[in-house]
Amino acid sequence: MKGKALYISRGGILTALSFMLVYISTVIPTSRLTVLALTSLIVPIAILTTNIKTSLVIYIATSVISLMFLGLRGNVLLYILLFGIYGLIKLFIEKFKNLPLEIFLKLVYFNCVLLVLWLSASLFTDVTGIKLPEIPYIIPIAFVVMQFIFIVFDYALTQGINYFLNKIYDKIKFRN
Repeated sequence: MKGKALYISRGGILTALSFMLVYISTVIPTSRLTVLALTSLIVPIAILTTNIKTSLVIYIATSVISLMFLGLRGNVLLYILLFGIYGLIKLFIEKFKNLPLEIFLKLVYFNCVLLVLWLSASLFTDVTGIKLPEIPYIIPIAFVVMQFIFIVFDYALTQGINYFLNKIYDKIKFRN
């Protein structure tokens, strides 16, 4: 029973931390994506300190709470589609232990998210009547740049997880 209580308490703390970061990303004027990127560390930390089931509950709870209190904003949508769940997706993809395949699968996932975000933005502009400026070649250039940024983000997330494992995990005694 001690294990379940421990997982529930850690899950509650990590859910609160995730929601706090999502909330902060909606109210600060700058560095919104940086704060959202920090939320990507929560699920891997939960996987390391609890289990996959608790990590999934943290992601779902944070998503629902964010939708309830913040509404369907861009930052909340980014958390739900990309930053919140990516730690779990990264875990399953990296089990292949084949770097080219891993990079390919991660980019496929990222591009699916981009497509959903693009369709959502298109729907929003159609509903509101807002016309986005049309700049020649901007979409293909932005697409290529975003691929590079995503690879850098994935590497930074790996480094953040390694930092947690090497510098924090043993010192705080997260052992069950």
